[in-house]
Amino acid sequence: MRKKRGMQIAFVLYAGLMIWLLFFQSARIPDYGAADYWQQVCSGWNLKPFRTVGNFMDVLLRKAYYVEKWESASVYAYEARHAVINLGGNVGMFIPLGFFLPGVFSKLRKFWKTLAASAGIICAVELLQLFSLLGHCDIDDLILNLIGVVMGYGIFAILRKMKQEPV
Repeated sequence: MRKKRGMQIAFVLYAGLMIWLLFFQSARIPDYGAADYWQQVCSGWNLKPFRTVGNFMDVLLRKAYYVEKWESASVYAYEARHAVINLGGNVGMFIPLGFFLPGVFSKLRKFWKTLAASAGIICAVELLQLFSLLGHCDIDDLILNLIGVVMGYGIFAILRKMKQEPV
């Protein structure tokens, strides 16, 4: 019971951190001057899979091209750092979700239930970011976040199996 309570507390702390990072720490969509609310919303989404990932990977894989294009190694370094943080963060920050959901909620112990619940949570976050103008709604975020969830669920499943087997 004590371990379950500890996991519940850790999950609440994780959820609070994620709310802060996703809604209060993230950058707003730039104000486009005379653009009204709906114009800003419409400029803040990407529904083409792997567009953003492809752009980030292109920056990371073609350093010489971008240093020459931007005429600055420091601009390239900033953009490359942004790409790594975005790609890694979108995976890494959701590993705990894949671990905590089945650990805290016994009804989500099956992989597909955890994946479906996570997809619903992530879609809700993406839509809230879009309509609140606190971020972009990107299908690539959903894909990367779900990769993190799958990794977290894998850790949960391995630890659960190790706990059930005698040493």
